[in-house]
Amino acid sequence: MDAFSQICPYTKNCPLFNGKLFTSHAANEIYLSVYCNNGISGRLDCKRFLLMQAGFTPPQNLMPGDSRTVEDICKNIKTF
Repeated sequence: MDAFSQICPYTKNCPLFNGKLFTSHAANEIYLSVYCNNGISGRLDCKRFLLMQAGFTPPQNLMPGDSRTVEDICKNIKTF
């Protein structure tokens, strides 16, 4: 198994992965270990990943553990 397969494929543009959602480095590291660097199980729990998989761009401030369903989040995303 390739080491990179554990890491989410959407990290390039993800504000969580790139340290832009939290001012606390410790909090960011916890989220990275739970969602971004935790293989498919972490990604399937991440609303940001699920939105990308569905063809939507997640809002910049969307937390990976948002309590809403993907469908509810999509209803609130403005399309142009």
